[in-house]
This record gives sequence, structure tokens and C-alpha cells, in this order.
Amino acid sequence: MKKKTQLFLLLLLLLCFPELVTGQEEKSPYIYHSFTYETGITRMKEKILFPIVHKGSVNGLTYRYEKRGKNYHEIFVSLRYSKIKTDLETEKVSQNVQFGIGYCMGFLLVINEKMNYYLGYNLRYAHSLAEFPVWDESRAYWATSLTSGISNRLFINNKTNQSWFFSWDINPMGLYSRPDEVRIYAQENWSLSSILKTTNSNIKPGLINNVLLSNFRTEYRFHSKNDNYFALLYSFSYSRICTTNEQPQMNSISNFGISLGF
Repeated sequence: MKKKTQLFLLLLLLLCFPELVTGQEEKSPYIYHSFTYETGITRMKEKILFPIVHKGSVNGLTYRYEKRGKNYHEIFVSLRYSKIKTDLETEKVSQNVQFGIGYCMGFLLVINEKMNYYLGYNLRYAHSLAEFPVWDESRAYWATSLTSGISNRLFINNKTNQSWFFSWDINPMGLYSRPDEVRIYAQENWSLSSILKTTNSNIKPGLINNVLLSNFRTEYRFHSKNDNYFALLYSFSYSRICTTNEQPQMNSISNFGISLGF
């Protein structure tokens, strides 16, 4: 009789709570393709050339794929262009082009109705090419890196159709390429193939004293009924690339922008 009662209670429990057998159903992941336009201020110091800051306006476009569920996945491609000058110059004739591509994976550590937090890793290829015709009209100056580091992603649900997003990546190690400090007879061939070959040559491994990239981004998203979104955003990035005991290229960019996600 006692065994029959226990069996009955077990069956009743399973009928009332079938997820104990089948497992709790997971929500479908959120998947977005987004396009971002940013504009702001850039500051660059190329210490091989001249120990003074070049600054100016910068404009950029970014495509981003984002998948958020039990884990977080992100792929991005970005392109930025800026015209810069020192306080000693009257016109912005120097220029800088930056290209980046990266991948991020995060593991869900905190989940509740208001907040999701992911901690993981990222891989990033960053390419910066600068020309300073006033100071050196024949040579290119670059900082190319393939780095890895820690990624943080935080999603906060403020209201039914609004959310706040934060991301912060810090990359303290990887591979990098920089021009030699002394290039007496060098004169760049500005063809695309030559630039790609030159700026990705002489690759060296390095840690935080050679390679340091940090990228912060925050977005306030307004979601539509079909879960597309429009976002206002702010981003800040910093990079420092140099060979051991030699002069670095340092760059900081502060941007405001808009983003559309589908």
C-alpha cells in the first residue's frame, strides 16, 4: 500500500510538473544584423615620426552580427576614416584609415528579468594606416595587430520596448606589425597590394607592453513590435602598439552614433 501511494504521488508530481522529465524549454535566441554610423574625435600620436598629437574628426561604418541566448556570439566588420592635424598646422592634410574585424563569444553568468551578463573572450584584427605629408611625404606609418582578450556584455531591460547595452573588450596580447624606427631610403609604393604586404610584414608576438587595445560601447535601444531596433550609442576606443624599447603609435577615438538592427 505504501509503495502504491508513493507511485501515485510520483505520477501526480510528473503530471503537474512535466518539465522535470522533458527539461525546461529554452527561449529562441535573439539574432540581429545591425548597421552603425559613428562620428567623433580622434587623437593620434605617432612617436616614430613626431612626439606631438594629431587630432581631427573621424567617421566610421560598422556591420555587426549578434546572437544572444545561452551563449553570446558577435562578429563585426568596421571601417573608419579621419583627417587630422597638429596645432602647428593650418590644414588637415594628414589622414588615417582604420579597418577592423573581430569575433566575440560570451558565456551567460547572470540572468534575471532585468539583466543578462556575459563574460568571454574575443579575437580582433585591427589595421591602422596613417600618412603625414607635411612631416614625411614618402613613408607610411602603420600599426597592425591580431589580438585576443576578455569580453564583457551586459543587457539591461529598462522598459517593455527599450533596453540598455554595454560592452567592454580589453586585449593585452597578440601579434603586431610596426615600421622600423629608421627608414632612411624607404619610399612607399601606395598600391593596395604593396600596402597590404608592407603593413602586415615583420610580424612579432607581444604582451601588454607591446600590444594594448581597449574598446567600450554603450547603446540605448528602442525596439519595434517585430523586435527590430533603433539605437543611440557612444563608443570609446584606445590602442597602443609598439616594438620593445621603441616608439609606439597611440590612438584614441570618442564617437557618437546611431545603429539599426534587424
